[in-house]
Amino acid sequence: MFAETIPPKPKSGSHIDRVGSIFYLAVGGDLHTEGSVRSYVVPPLQFLAPVDGTLAVANTGNVHFSTDITAQLWSPFGKVGKPVTLRGEVLPATVRQFAISLPTSSPIGLYKALVTVEYAGKTVRLSRWMLLIPKLTLIILSTTLGLILVLGAWSVVRRVRRRRNRADSPGPAAS
Repeated sequence: MFAETIPPKPKSGSHIDRVGSIFYLAVGGDLHTEGSVRSYVVPPLQFLAPVDGTLAVANTGNVHFSTDITAQLWSPFGKVGKPVTLRGEVLPATVRQFAISLPTSSPIGLYKALVTVEYAGKTVRLSRWMLLIPKLTLIILSTTLGLILVLGAWSVVRRVRRRRNRADSPGPAAS
């Protein structure tokens, strides 16, 4: 059941938004608290801080449950980011998406985005690796590596041609 209030008539041009309320009714029957983590997505390449991701929690039971999420970044070089906590309710027969935004002090780096999800009496730990690199830095690195590969290939082709030319040319005449 969804109920909402009817706002009073506006006075002197003011506007009042409607406010909705959800009422829960308790009825007899078996309660099933059941759910799962449907997905944890962190794009493997991100260009700007903070590091963003999404977590989807599904409720397959017939009663709502609370979800507590703790997420943070970890660097293979020993740096640990500031933990971010989220809390939300997941209604029965729904999938709730949680947007996760993890702050970082460095504009570039390799990170593991760790998340701990507590829901319906379960605890799940998940992680995803990602690279945080500004677009300009990525363009410069890609161009530099591309030039190195092209110059290396050109050098190899040049050496092969020189060897072929030496093998095909006749040697000095013997008298």
